[in-house]
Amino acid sequence: MPPLALQMNTGVRVSRSTVIAPRSSAHSLSENDRGDSATLLAVLEAAARLEPRPRIVFTGSRLQYGAAATLPVAESHPQLPTSPYGLHKMFCEAYLDLYRRRYGIGYAVARATNPYGGEAAGEQPYNVLDHVIRRAVRGEIVTIFGDGEQVRDYIHIDDMVAALELLARRADDPVVNIGSGAGITFRAAVERIVALAGGSIAYAAWPPELLAVETGSFVADISRARALGFAPQVGFEAGIARSIEGAGVGR
Repeated sequence: MPPLALQMNTGVRVSRSTVIAPRSSAHSLSENDRGDSATLLAVLEAAARLEPRPRIVFTGSRLQYGAAATLPVAESHPQLPTSPYGLHKMFCEAYLDLYRRRYGIGYAVARATNPYGGEAAGEQPYNVLDHVIRRAVRGEIVTIFGDGEQVRDYIHIDDMVAALELLARRADDPVVNIGSGAGITFRAAVERIVALAGGSIAYAAWPPELLAVETGSFVADISRARALGFAPQVGFEAGIARSIEGAGVGR
């Protein structure tokens, strides 16, 4: 039986992971998160009744780790999420492991950093980099909260999809970080996008509800993923250029 790619709480079809907690999830689980938990449990219950057992590939999040104690962040880093969204993802991993032990359902988890790009880019403001690209292409103001010096690890959607396909072919049950393994400050990323696409930059204080869940700088240690054969192919400059071109279609 082919593996099931379980993509939840996302904005692009296959593997969009939220890159900053939406306002609704800063202090409580969003309706999407509640629905995702129910969906995962329904999938697991159905999988437990199938022979042969299907394999599940689940998209986790860097937000499971919370604030990074050291950079880059390896999978062994404690999971201390600062938002219900990150906690939700952590619980989903626990469900997957429980059903593996009880019913022999194989799974893999891709703890995604900050995916961007794709046909739905920019439609939701908490898909931050895509939202910035969309506003820049339209010649609008891009607002940076704080000084923008927090480091992020951005991965293009094409590389994210390739990682999920790789994990689907594994016979073991890996939990791996999926990112570029390289960091860039949010401010530098926005400045580059504006230079290429247009628009302007403004600075504002952090809204309290977003500051409460901001985790600071993050870069993933992708050594484990590389050992499995994963190798990011789309660099930041090339990925931004593709995304700007795609966003310009709906300008």
